[in-house]
Amino acid sequence: MQGLGSAASLDPNPLSLGAEAGAPCGPEACTGWWWGRSPVLASPRHPGPPSSCSLSGLCRRSMSSASLLKGHSLTSRAGPPAMSRTGDLELVASSRDCIWAPWTVSQPLLGHSSTQRLSSVLCGFPLGSVQWAPKGRMAVGRGRRWTEALGWESQLLETGFLGIFLCPLWTLSALPRGTPTSRVVVWGFRWLIFRIMLGAGLIKIRGDRCWRDLTCMDFHYETQPVPNPVAYFLHRSPWWFHRFETLSNHFLELVVPFFIFLGRRMCIVHGALQVLFQVVLIISGNLSFLNWLTIVPSLACFDDATLGGLFPSGPGRLKDQVLKIQEEEARGPGALRTRAGRVARGMVNLALGVLVAWLSIPVVLNLLSPRQVMNSSFNPLRIVNTYGAFGSITRERTEVILQGTASANASAPDATWEDYEFKCKPGDLRRRPCLISPYHHRLDWLMWFAAFQTYEHNEWVIHLAGKLLANDAQALSLLARNPFEGRDPPRWVRGEHYRYKFSRPGGRHAAEGKWWIRRRLGPYFPPLSRQDLRGYFTSREWPYPEPE
Repeated sequence: MQGLGSAASLDPNPLSLGAEAGAPCGPEACTGWWWGRSPVLASPRHPGPPSSCSLSGLCRRSMSSASLLKGHSLTSRAGPPAMSRTGDLELVASSRDCIWAPWTVSQPLLGHSSTQRLSSVLCGFPLGSVQWAPKGRMAVGRGRRWTEALGWESQLLETGFLGIFLCPLWTLSALPRGTPTSRVVVWGFRWLIFRIMLGAGLIKIRGDRCWRDLTCMDFHYETQPVPNPVAYFLHRSPWWFHRFETLSNHFLELVVPFFIFLGRRMCIVHGALQVLFQVVLIISGNLSFLNWLTIVPSLACFDDATLGGLFPSGPGRLKDQVLKIQEEEARGPGALRTRAGRVARGMVNLALGVLVAWLSIPVVLNLLSPRQVMNSSFNPLRIVNTYGAFGSITRERTEVILQGTASANASAPDATWEDYEFKCKPGDLRRRPCLISPYHHRLDWLMWFAAFQTYEHNEWVIHLAGKLLANDAQALSLLARNPFEGRDPPRWVRGEHYRYKFSRPGGRHAAEGKWWIRRRLGPYFPPLSRQDLRGYFTSREWPYPEPE
């Protein structure tokens, strides 16, 4: 396929971005792995493999969106001052070491304002690297336990680190002249999506038996952390459809990742299938920004020939700029860049390639190991990590319902217990499942984890109960409903353990407006008063909650 020779043919014909697989490989293209191939379109005088100049800008903007979503999901609930003191981060910390973890992890490419967040991705290599390095290190040093709990935090760090090398050194241009998109970085993203998908597939096959007997999807929609309305209906799909879903999942996670190494066309097929897969997951569940973030490295499977239709045409627009770069490059590779610049970029790309290859050794060994671990890292900066999701599936959904009463005697038969409602997790049987992706209510997720165990394993639940006993405003801002709003704080707070199930569409409970039905399993923790918690808080060096 030949590149266009002039801008005159731009409007009536689609832009031919790239070359067919198997096109002659000149010296410039063959050395592009380390020295960085120029963002030039293939032409009769300048043959070569498909270019990736538009890919660089698309990936940078996609990372900007993912990072903004991550930052907004935090700041929309509680700003940095709240999170550092009495917000949700302190609730989940058994010591002060974890307090800043999610905020700093969310900032490998973020600043404290929208402008800074965007500029760290779009303005260039220096600011991106300066912002990533200290905050990525702080996230690891102070938030190790937290980031290990939620694997997408490490995924954001790794994606952001690779994104630094997509940024041109000193220019703000969306299509920088003379700054080629490094094939090392492109393949770094492809290596990332390969590990994400294969790791997820292997952890399933080696984990829960239901992945092997194809029954996991019988339970997943109902028992996933935060179901959405679509999951309510998908849960009632026929058994054969659930078997098909499980088989498709295995195909996409265990077979399709190897398409990356089977040539350009199969790599494009891989990218398209993985993007479609992530869109399906976004529709069927509230998995935070994880699926949106996973789309970013999938884009590296495309080239300019594939992505050309996404960009505007017309005089001075992106396609026109690419054509002009093509004409200038056809005059000679020295027209757009200097030898010194090529050497500098080559050394950086070489160092990046060697670093990623070296750090990948334990990751590959982990993938091959029957004792595979997921969502972990073997290096302190979390540049190359292990990934996985849903290695085991719960068969029943249990929930912890927090309740308060103003009664002086918690055990009195006439004591009225009122439920606290969270923003998204199931509680009120008549409340429709929420739809929040790509945002993330972290406290709701932690309550899902806590329901699997006892409060002794999740001391932060008692910490939360103490704050509810004091009507703590910042803790209550993380909830959807405070039954004691405008009243004195409750005298007692307790946790009740329930089993939840979807109601049947068209059934008796659904006719009553109930999305859920539930059955009480017993107490999760007994009724507690502020006085009961004084010694508990003191022994753990937690601030004793005072009524507001």
